[in-house]
Amino acid sequence: MLGNKLTAALQERKAKLAKLDEAEAAYDELIAKAQSERDELIASGTASKKQLISEAAQLAEAKKLEIIEAAQAQATIIKAQADQAREAEKSELYTQFESMVKKTAMAGLKKLIPSKAEVYEQYMEEITPNK
Repeated sequence: MLGNKLTAALQERKAKLAKLDEAEAAYDELIAKAQSERDELIASGTASKKQLISEAAQLAEAKKLEIIEAAQAQATIIKAQADQAREAEKSELYTQFESMVKKTAMAGLKKLIPSKAEVYEQYMEEITPNK
């Protein structure tokens, strides 16, 4: 009877160890599968991240070029307006200078030769350049 109990206990223990080995093998298989899936997810996520970064860089470059083109167009308009304003100012200053020279010359002539209006007119025609 003791031998039967001992044999039964050993067989029970052997069965439990076999079940433990099976459970450990199943655990190892599950862990390996989980690690494989994890690696696949990481690889997929990394590829998606790289693609998103690439697309974002392309969009940023396109936006940068759009902004640069708009700025260049605006700069061209501003330069043209500034050139136009400069030319208008230059013309106005020339006209004002010419007018002041004529007034000064007339004042000098009136002091040198009083009461000769035709001389004044003739002088003014001669000092005024033909435009």
